[in-house]
Amino acid sequence: MSKIKDWGSKIVDTFSESVKALPGIGHAISAAIQGKNPLWEGLKGAVAHLSRTTKTVLIVGISLALLLGPVMLVVLLLGALIAWIVTSVRTRQNKTSRGRTARGGTAQGAR
Repeated sequence: MSKIKDWGSKIVDTFSESVKALPGIGHAISAAIQGKNPLWEGLKGAVAHLSRTTKTVLIVGISLALLLGPVMLVVLLLGALIAWIVTSVRTRQNKTSRGRTARGGTAQGAR
């Protein structure tokens, strides 16, 4: 039972130290009581109490993530396509070199 009390006191200490989180938590609790989505109301409450600089950094970060997300997806798909092409070319080369040695020829690199 003491472990539960310790855990609870750690949570209370964490939230009491973070003054910025308290308005968001309050908005989330009131939204849950009213039957609204507590996540969005909590985020609105937390963002409403941020400084102007922090809000600007948050907006720029989200904008960059939204703009660069599709670019990163295209780069990832191109990398997968290149890996697939390289694998298929290597597989084809291995099949042709095995076929030459089976017919009595020499494999590449063998003397």
